[in-house]
Amino acid sequence: MNGREILANEDFSLSVVGDQLMESFLSIIDELTAQIEELEMLIEETAASLEATQLLMTIPGVSFYSSLLITSEIGEIDRFDEANQVVSYTGLDPVVRESGDLQTDGSTSKRGSGDLR
Repeated sequence: MNGREILANEDFSLSVVGDQLMESFLSIIDELTAQIEELEMLIEETAASLEATQLLMTIPGVSFYSSLLITSEIGEIDRFDEANQVVSYTGLDPVVRESGDLQTDGSTSKRGSGDLR
């Protein structure tokens, strides 16, 4: 039994005003749920219709949402000459600190889009 079903349960009764408020809240939940489902279908249809997102979805763990996020954040891939430019743009490149003969590789630089990273 999900939360909405528990709230809609006939055995669960409030005052007359409380019951009316509960009906109003359940109606709002139903409307928002329908809107969310429509948007999810639109996202899936959009991702399925684009060649770039279809290719990205062949990578394990990359779904409709993540493939659209990647393509929207990176934009036209042709604007990058080399793969390391894409890595740097996304902020996934390692931070390198040098002082004299000492070189330390740190964590990622975290430049660029946090959502993309």
